[in-house]
Amino acid sequence: EVKLTGEAYFEVEKKPKTKQKFVVHTSELDVVVLGTSFDVNDRNVRTSVALKEGSVRIETHRNQVVLMKQGELVEFTKADNSFVKKDGTSEKFYAWKDNKLVFENTSIREVASLIQENYGLKVSFTNEALSKRKISGTIPNDNLELLLNSLETIFSIKIKKENEQLIFEK
Repeated sequence: EVKLTGEAYFEVEKKPKTKQKFVVHTSELDVVVLGTSFDVNDRNVRTSVALKEGSVRIETHRNQVVLMKQGELVEFTKADNSFVKKDGTSEKFYAWKDNKLVFENTSIREVASLIQENYGLKVSFTNEALSKRKISGTIPNDNLELLLNSLETIFSIKIKKENEQLIFEK
């Protein structure tokens, strides 16, 4: 059994049928593993599980149960205790393990949220229209300066760092 806050990727070896279970506990869910590879992200107001291969059963602390198949993504929203199943085949759910961020028509606002989660820096925009611009592609995320320089070049913007805050400006 593992307790998780944040994000982790698991590869669980299939074992002959025993009574032992591998369970990942998050703030709102338990992920019961049946021999598989999957990513669990428990941050902010939602918990998501992306199933790369195998199968898992998700059990909420309110006795809701969802069975997942390979290639599915399940997002659980804590505010209304609801599940949504989506396509989970995108490499973006697993790229963080290789120190990469994969963007697929992703807004700069969403990129800013990832920067806040990964680097603990607050992000603000001098122009709200800038936050809505979109990006697709792969950028390394193990070097903040390289990530910021890449964003500046791609979007022809300036990113200033003041204390623990980044300011995105046109």
